[in-house]
Amino acid sequence: MSVSQLEQGAPFATTQTISATGVSDFTGYTITSQVRSMNGTWYSTLTATLSDIAGTVALSKASTADWPNEVLAGDVRFISPSGTINITAPFYVEVKKTFTKV
Repeated sequence: MSVSQLEQGAPFATTQTISATGVSDFTGYTITSQVRSMNGTWYSTLTATLSDIAGTVALSKASTADWPNEVLAGDVRFISPSGTINITAPFYVEVKKTFTKV
């Protein structure tokens, strides 16, 4: 399990790649992503933007001040124009508390 690290309150940004058998163009897909605790508590819906038709998705959140100091998990859900639902493998982010405030 690969875990990226993030200081609490900092902007979050990452890219994920979506894939589906026989699909080379993800134009028209509905793409969403959420971050939750390991026990399933919801913390954020991320902004998810298709960066290229081949399936690179940019995920972002302007502030993570409300994210707890723990390892959180997320994934990307993508729905084809015909309604087929796919979900990526999870990604993980460890949120670390900052101590210096000035």
